[in-house]
Amino acid sequence: MNRNFNASSPRSKPVVRISLKDQQASPVNSYTTLDKIDGEVEQNPDPNHVKGLGNIAKPDPIGTSRTIIESPGVSGPAIGRYSAFHTFLRLAQPIDEEQYPQYRIFEAGRTYTFPFTFVVPEQLLPSSCNHKHNHPQVHAAHTLLPPSLGDPTISGNGGTILDDMAPLITQIQYAVRAQVFKKCPADDSFKVMVDAKEKVRFIPAVDQAPPLSVPDDSEEYQMRKEKDVRKGSLRGKIGRIVMAAAQPKAIPVPASPTSTQSVEDVPSTMVTVHLRFDPTNEEQQPPRLGRIWTRLKANTFFSAQPWADIAAKNSSLNWALNRGIYTQTVPLASRCVASAMWQKHTGTSSCSPAASILRRRDSFQSTSSVESLTGPSAGYAGETFYTASILVPTSLSLTRAYLPTFHSCLSSRTYALEISLSYHTPNANLTAPTLALLLPVQISTTESLAEASAARGDPERAGNSYDEFFTPRSIAPPQAEFTERSSTLSMGPRQGRSDTLVSTTSATSTMSPPEYSPVSSPCARRTGVMTAC
Repeated sequence: MNRNFNASSPRSKPVVRISLKDQQASPVNSYTTLDKIDGEVEQNPDPNHVKGLGNIAKPDPIGTSRTIIESPGVSGPAIGRYSAFHTFLRLAQPIDEEQYPQYRIFEAGRTYTFPFTFVVPEQLLPSSCNHKHNHPQVHAAHTLLPPSLGDPTISGNGGTILDDMAPLITQIQYAVRAQVFKKCPADDSFKVMVDAKEKVRFIPAVDQAPPLSVPDDSEEYQMRKEKDVRKGSLRGKIGRIVMAAAQPKAIPVPASPTSTQSVEDVPSTMVTVHLRFDPTNEEQQPPRLGRIWTRLKANTFFSAQPWADIAAKNSSLNWALNRGIYTQTVPLASRCVASAMWQKHTGTSSCSPAASILRRRDSFQSTSSVESLTGPSAGYAGETFYTASILVPTSLSLTRAYLPTFHSCLSSRTYALEISLSYHTPNANLTAPTLALLLPVQISTTESLAEASAARGDPERAGNSYDEFFTPRSIAPPQAEFTERSSTLSMGPRQGRSDTLVSTTSATSTMSPPEYSPVSSPCARRTGVMTAC
């Protein structure tokens, strides 16, 4: 796939073409962690000029993040606009002097080719995220490469264009850029003549993260739900039902493009839903279960100001002008669970109110034990209760593009799995009451970061790490000759070494990406694309 850049004025700018290798079968050029991006830049000088003096072609891949928020003004029909732009990745491609023509004079009618090879890094430099953080984990998350987001022309699974469920107000783009400079004879400065880009799709290799610690009063997730069970809308209650579940395993999606996808390759996970019914007396029976259905909520967080914390859904986002959340819901599956059987239990003396509180607090860190995960309800009398467990397989629909869970400086993507259950009381009701949970779920990749490093990284470096681990080590005191030698070292070499370190650090800091550029204008055109969950 290639892109041509034709200048509007044929007498002022050359033609630049960027070609990527081994990507002709796919409509989208897709890459993942540690992949090689090979290609070449072809430059055709201006055919209306015999020679062009000082033209320099410079290919380099870049990664950028952009957020533009347009919202109503405080008073009147005025529109407020908040925007931010961040270049978090920039790789430079050195060009040998032998590849340029003599005296760097490009002749008209000839095509000049500059090959390039880049390797997608595992993570960003620490200087790419230099804003304020409230926790060290925020900086660690922001220095991981985010996936391509919000560009409808390249979103998909590599072979098909699909919706990545992101709003148009925030985008993360990767591109191979080729710039052509021309030297001005007056002041020997270089002026950009052509700036051509070839967009690529990038999905990083993401490891499965540990489960989240969800508090009881969380505004974002609902791990446990209780509800009174009544005979009818105006009748007394027969007990109290509890529904709870733990965070499921991450859902793996392929990072590399796949031409065909079988049923076995569909991203999926398994959730165990635990139920408990505490009757008001011994004669009451548990309700009959109805249907259970699942939905996936994709939350895209965006901000015109860098996030100091891990982006999370809370009530403050409803009133923020420079940040927000966009949620899309994808229906997954629905099935009947009327055949699920209730199991009767007899209470013991250990079911005291104090033990109930402790048991309910530990339910989020427990295993799949029904009694420890659900815990007694608020109406439990310490006698008979019923439990049941339902396995809920969850498979993602192939009509969407599911990006891995990530957090970056200006945008984030998280997922939540909504599980709803209907049940029927002994007396017929017009509508079946329901219970609903909202569980955090991570989307990772089928290939972890360690597997990507082993497959496309340096095998010698990996082998050396294993050899170093098994190398025998001596813990004896150092010999006298080494001790005497270290005491006679002068300060000269150490001073020179310190100067070298300082100069290296200063040189590295000059290559840092540009700062964030928040811009606010009082008037702008509004685009209504943000919704609330």
